[in-house]
Amino acid sequence: MGVLDLLRAGSSHDKTVGGAGEASETLRGVIDIGSNSVRLVVFAIRGHSVTAHYNEKVMAGLGRGLGQTGRLDPDGVAMALRALKRFRAIADGLGEVPVEAFATAAVRTATDGEAFVQRARKEAGFDIHVLSGAEEAQASAEGVRAGLIGVDGVIGDLGGSSLELIACNGGQLGEGETHLVGPLALQQGDGQLDHEKARAKIAASLKGSRVLPRAGDTFYAVGGSFRAFARVHMELTGYPLLLLHGYAMTGKDVRRLAKRFTDTSDDIHAVARNVSQKRAPLLPYAALVLDEMLRASDTQTLQVSAYGLREGRIFMGSEALHMPETVFLDGIELIGRLRADKRPFTEALERFIKPVISALPAVFDAGEMEALLLRAACRLSDIGAALHPEYRAQLSYDLVRHGPFAGVGHIERLFLASAAGRRYSKGFKPPETDATLIGEERSRRARQIGALMRLGAAFSGRTAELLAGASLRIEDQKLVFDPGEHEEAMVSDFVMRRLEQAAATLELEPVIA
Repeated sequence: MGVLDLLRAGSSHDKTVGGAGEASETLRGVIDIGSNSVRLVVFAIRGHSVTAHYNEKVMAGLGRGLGQTGRLDPDGVAMALRALKRFRAIADGLGEVPVEAFATAAVRTATDGEAFVQRARKEAGFDIHVLSGAEEAQASAEGVRAGLIGVDGVIGDLGGSSLELIACNGGQLGEGETHLVGPLALQQGDGQLDHEKARAKIAASLKGSRVLPRAGDTFYAVGGSFRAFARVHMELTGYPLLLLHGYAMTGKDVRRLAKRFTDTSDDIHAVARNVSQKRAPLLPYAALVLDEMLRASDTQTLQVSAYGLREGRIFMGSEALHMPETVFLDGIELIGRLRADKRPFTEALERFIKPVISALPAVFDAGEMEALLLRAACRLSDIGAALHPEYRAQLSYDLVRHGPFAGVGHIERLFLASAAGRRYSKGFKPPETDATLIGEERSRRARQIGALMRLGAAFSGRTAELLAGASLRIEDQKLVFDPGEHEEAMVSDFVMRRLEQAAATLELEPVIA
């Protein structure tokens, strides 16, 4: 039984909150003691959905100078211990919330790493598990695999000292490997970056990789420096959705931006205006690693994952690792505030709409994704029910556009947002930049799903019983609506208008069976 299975079974060591009519929420904390930062994240878990309840980071720099001295940075040790004492107080304040503390490459490789672990136990009361390189790669990969549907390629987590690589092919994880090519491991004694020496060290390390030659088309990037690199690309290209999870770049884009960061004539802070002052100097290191990694593999696309090591430790051993679709749908239900007693209506709505959508040409490459997005859209069909009628469409769109759920990329997310907006207004239009990103065919399909949801909700009064007796189909260039035994009482002018609007999006003639 995995972590989430234990949580759902009601472990007496976990803290559960939530009121009547809501899914129970379980809190669980992790402390990640990295080479560059020390972070506490308290996760809120509902079903298979994992979101951050509390998140605090201290840039301690434990691994600063490790490559030259072989020891942890003294100032970094002092700062990390102060952070751990504060995190102890927060954990105690939360009550009986389980908190797992683990350390990665800096503590693992430093000659005084064990001494630090003992001090942390004595002064802050945390038993710290020092992850091996293989454990670190495995946990990062587990987080990515749970947070994105259809992961297939190589997963790489760049920390302060090391890069962990692991392949995921056909849903199966290979053996992980560690390369000591993180920013703190590449710095010279004076803390500066010698581009030629650093590139040579990275290339020599990656040359011995057993993972990269089998990388496939996609590299899944995990870690703060990789995310910062992608954030800069978003800013420079005017990308409309500043959401890193699921963001994709082509190999050509990566190389072009990497050249800017490795060109010493460019001012890093001028290029990376919206990256923190502490993170910006690390970007040239991330750029060198990405550039050399592309040279050593056949990777064509980089995709960012906000899920990684910490999420992987939460999911470790759980069935959720093999059910990213469930992680996605549970997240959708969370932002849609879907109560258990309302799910039968969303299921009836999906059955009502599915015959029509199935009869149309697919707009996503994978047929499974078409069905999954229809299910998600129906589960979001009441997301704006409690909002002011004048603003329901826009607010519903914004909630889905920025909602804290994982599983899909940006195009799928904006597709769902468009369907949610159209669910509440026949004239709703997403921003032009978003519509361009989705594409005309998918934008049209989102409008169609939204209009069909409006019809189903209007006819049934949002009740599963009434909708279950009705049906909808395409026949001879007509949208045929069969209200079942309730025709006389239920087909009002209001319902007819909704039917006509839905038929118009499909370019069909509306007909009552």
